Amino acid sequence: MRNLTIIGVLVATGALGVAGQTAARPARKVHALAQSQSVPAMPRFRFENFTTANGLPDNHVFSVLVDGDRVWAGTEDGLAVYENGAWKTYTTADGLAHRAVLSLALDKLGDKRRDMAPLFITIDPERDTTDVMKDYAASFAPDIVGLTG
Repeated sequence: MRNLTIIGVLVATGALGVAGQTAARPARKVHALAQSQSVPAMPRFRFENFTTANGLPDNHVFSVLVDGDRVWAGTEDGLAVYENGAWKTYTTADGLAHRAVLSLALDKLGDKRRDMAPLFITIDPERDTTDVMKDYAASFAPDIVGLTG
């Protein structure tokens, strides 16, 4: 049974709600005005709430990301990943640049990233000289190219 399909975040309680899909219900017949039509099987879910008592770094969850069998949660006090039935947390003590993790993104490019060149293009070439753009782009990642002129 897979337990890692995210349905939502329970903001009111400050807890992360995770739902896992279980066996689907058999198709049923619905009768309306003497006409019969088949209703597709609907998945059933098992909800599970997670808090700091279960291993989250904080109960205030900003974002959730599903990555295969893993669930990532960005919280007010760090990042957490749910894998193999347990939470692993990352905080500033582990090297996070900031305490709060507001959003998460999944890199779907994989090896194709090597064939791409990310660019920063200035809209003010008088202010943003070649040296300024080089330093600015390098502050994000070494492979970003800064263009001016």
